[in-house]
Amino acid sequence: SSRGISQLIDICGKKIDFRYCPYDEKTYHLLQSGDNIGITLAESPLMRKALLKIKPKNISDIALCLAIIRPAAKDARVQDNDIDFDTKFVYDDDAIRLLSKYLKIDDDLSDKFRRCLSKNKWDKKIKEKYDKLLNSISNKDKLYLTTTLKNLRYYSFCKSHSYSYAQLVYKLAYQKAHNPAKFWRSTLKNNHSSYRKWVHLYEAARNGINVQNIINKSNDCSIYATHRRKKFNGLSQVEQLKKYGY
Repeated sequence: SSRGISQLIDICGKKIDFRYCPYDEKTYHLLQSGDNIGITLAESPLMRKALLKIKPKNISDIALCLAIIRPAAKDARVQDNDIDFDTKFVYDDDAIRLLSKYLKIDDDLSDKFRRCLSKNKWDKKIKEKYDKLLNSISNKDKLYLTTTLKNLRYYSFCKSHSYSYAQLVYKLAYQKAHNPAKFWRSTLKNNHSSYRKWVHLYEAARNGINVQNIINKSNDCSIYATHRRKKFNGLSQVEQLKKYGY
């Protein structure tokens, strides 16, 4: 169900070992420099900001970039660009482990508390139970737990989900760094971007792709499906420029 997987399969086939993500200088230099256009799941301006700030050097760093820009509740954040990179980030899984360890409770109850903390919504009885358990531990442990879980409401995310995304992002970034022509052909076919269409077309053209040929062969490029092509041809040149940028 991921366009990123389709994008990757079109570049290198179906035999993909997602566990094999060795350090590759060219790939990580690309990510560290914020060159993320065309990388499904990782091409938003906010993701670029995270990449430039964190400067990923491994899969864990990429996972952190992905997790930190995907808030559990968007309404909990003042602005989309208001990211606290300095406060410790905690995955959902880690939050459950910490609550279980410090409050000496099972994972089921820990997960209930975790959900309430991340959504900032409490059932009265659950809140009373949580407060009672929290007040039963030492002040040092209480301070550590509450400080560590401080950003849970803003950046709660599943660890395994984030790492699986990170593996896919790494593979796509690797292909962009080492096989730019194949990468951009596949990107134009599979990537459904929030950017205007001309952004990908421009990047593809910069990497030697015959963009005009791709546009003319609408069946080769899903973002230029036949019904959309008709809409395009029905516009004047000025209207085409305003809507599509080329």
